[in-house]
Amino acid sequence: MKGIKRTKIYKALRKNQVTYFLYEKTIQKIRLALMKKNSKKDLEAKIEDVHALGYQIVEMAERILGELGLSYFAEFGTLLGFVREKGFIKWDDDLDYAFILEDDSVWKKIEAKMVENGFSKIREFTFEGKITEQCYQFGKATIDIFSHRITEGGKSTTIAYYRDPEIKYKHPDIVSVLYGEYVNLSQTMLVTLDNGMNVHVPQNYDEYLTQVYGNWRIPDPNYKDGSGPVVKKLKGVYGHVEHF
Repeated sequence: MKGIKRTKIYKALRKNQVTYFLYEKTIQKIRLALMKKNSKKDLEAKIEDVHALGYQIVEMAERILGELGLSYFAEFGTLLGFVREKGFIKWDDDLDYAFILEDDSVWKKIEAKMVENGFSKIREFTFEGKITEQCYQFGKATIDIFSHRITEGGKSTTIAYYRDPEIKYKHPDIVSVLYGEYVNLSQTMLVTLDNGMNVHVPQNYDEYLTQVYGNWRIPDPNYKDGSGPVVKKLKGVYGHVEHF
């Protein structure tokens, strides 16, 4: 009965173009408001999950990457939190780790270890046919694992991805590319967090974070990915994301 009543109301509104236009605009505003509300709730839930499960995930990620003999370290927002806050940034909604990639086959070993320890792979990013990043979920929290390659000139390069609302992508799995060429991150060191946990960070984290964020010592909750001093948005070049 409710469906029939809605149909009758809808047909009546369509008879008057002005009324129908106002009705559609009102419905659109309501939908957008609900989307923003749900998006805010989702973000708040992710932040809570990071703070609830974050240290457990970090401990497992450090152990897994270490067991594989990789040179690894906290990355991006997680690295920033570790060296500036001695913990997690209060608005961070996921975890980031990275390693120096020398053999592409190691991704399968990482996946096997992560799954063995209770993680689920939810996304995998590729560029020019090669895996560059994987995302795993533990509970409701997620961790992105990035890879860095060392160039012949000794620079550390990595790729991240984003969706540009101004671009009409041919497929939902196509993503735009952020390319960064940084100082060499092969050498790592331990820092102690406020909870007593020791974690790996690049030895030259100061210079690296400056390249990524600029003045990283001052908290900026409005920082946008890809706005750092040396990060480049590659135009007309795309990556691919696969969801699981």
